[in-house]
Amino acid sequence: MASVYISPSVSVAVYLNFLDDFRDFVLTTRGELLICGDFNTRSLSWGCRSSNRRGELLKELISELDLRLCNVDGFLTCVRTQGSSMVDLMLASPSCSSRLRSWHVLTGVESLSDHLYIVFFLDGLVGGSCSLDRPRGRLYPRWCLKNMNKELFVEVISFQSTFVRPDLSATALAAITGNILLDACDLAARRVRSGPRRRIAYWWNDDVAAARKLSIAARRKWMKFRYSADVELRERMHDEYRSAKRNLRKLVRSSKAKSWNELLHALDDDP
Repeated sequence: MASVYISPSVSVAVYLNFLDDFRDFVLTTRGELLICGDFNTRSLSWGCRSSNRRGELLKELISELDLRLCNVDGFLTCVRTQGSSMVDLMLASPSCSSRLRSWHVLTGVESLSDHLYIVFFLDGLVGGSCSLDRPRGRLYPRWCLKNMNKELFVEVISFQSTFVRPDLSATALAAITGNILLDACDLAARRVRSGPRRRIAYWWNDDVAAARKLSIAARRKWMKFRYSADVELRERMHDEYRSAKRNLRKLVRSSKAKSWNELLHALDDDP
């Protein structure tokens, strides 16, 4: 499984380079493949009201790579005050698409974004997770921080960072940074084997849960009246939703910061 994003403001030339990298990734990936992402394109082929140049280029590449478009017509994935669209696409290899079922968009859940959550199921799952012919240990590794060697962690990052060239592209720097962090964590701490059960987010608490409920309720009201002829009512519903969403973001950031500080204090108390 892979995620993709390309900015809507890039030129066609940059978008063509992005498609070249996308082609190389698909052609060099073994086994089943599932790709989800915001391609920021318009095409009648996936339910948009019009097509643009980038949409036509992507459609040709999808056909060339023999990928399957999994989006269900009629389900909008991005909802804004300016309008709705289907810029978030799901592409799959033929064997993977044949196992896909119940693809749908969640409209009653707060995502803190204009983009909506997409839910789907794949037949042949083991323990509630999908391997897609990938080693389980390579997906979202975790490490035991209780006995982490912090000095070694810092030394590995400092040493490997000296070899990073400053003129690299953002994509190359992101990849190198990820590899450096992976090496540092592997050398400084022991990996934790992932279990099949899904855990609650470390920053989740009662205040966040309550704010999320209010945000969802405000979103539903706005969705109900966003096409109302009453401009004042429509704008009031949208302002209430934006306020509720802003408050939820604030609480999430605060809770994450608090949890992170607690983790740092725990590491200091147990070197």
